[in-house]
Amino acid sequence: MSENETKKTISGMKILLAVLLVIVLLNAALVLFNLLSGRPLYALPAREGNSQAASDEYELFGPDDYTVNLADSGQRRYLKVRLVLAYEEKKLLAELNRRQAQIRDLIILTLRQHTAEDLAGSGGLEALRGELKNKVNSVLRTGVVREIYFIDFLVQ
Repeated sequence: MSENETKKTISGMKILLAVLLVIVLLNAALVLFNLLSGRPLYALPAREGNSQAASDEYELFGPDDYTVNLADSGQRRYLKVRLVLAYEEKKLLAELNRRQAQIRDLIILTLRQHTAEDLAGSGGLEALRGELKNKVNSVLRTGVVREIYFIDFLVQ
């Protein structure tokens, strides 16, 4: 290597080192700002709506997994669902535990009555949600299920 090439390499390394130093100093300044100000410089926008409020007011029972054959004729279709029951009355937990087998049986029988076409789209899913709520609530005595949340929903 010639002396000229060595000088170019050293000056290139100095420039690279200076750029890296500036980046590190900027990051340190941002971290310091975030720690001292109590509010982040970069933050995700706040969510609109009542999704947080709804989850705060309900107790959750589950999740439970269900895999059933659908009522489709001519071909075998399966439904795999994972759902959670939401309720307000804390005393309802004891009854849900006591009636778990009965509730599970009701849900399985209800799911098996539907076809893949019935469940297609959000309207079918909402109708199923309402039907499940009504059937589960029909066996409960100490409270009611307010919502049913589908965590997984797969038709195959």
